[in-house]
Amino acid sequence: MTTQYIIVAAIIAIAVGYVAYKIYETFSNTNSSCGGCKGCSMNPQQQKNEPISNKKPSCNHKM
Repeated sequence: MTTQYIIVAAIIAIAVGYVAYKIYETFSNTNSSCGGCKGCSMNPQQQKNEPISNKKPSCNHKM
């Protein structure tokens, strides 16, 4: 029984760590129009064509 609690605690700790990392990654990339999304080929094009302003444009391909 104790082993099960240790395994469950480890899984929960990993999940909380992953969520914390993703939140940090989102807020640390505020200058990027996609919020740090590296999942598509649109990201380099947007960075090249991104206007120089303080306003953060939205990323339409995220759901």
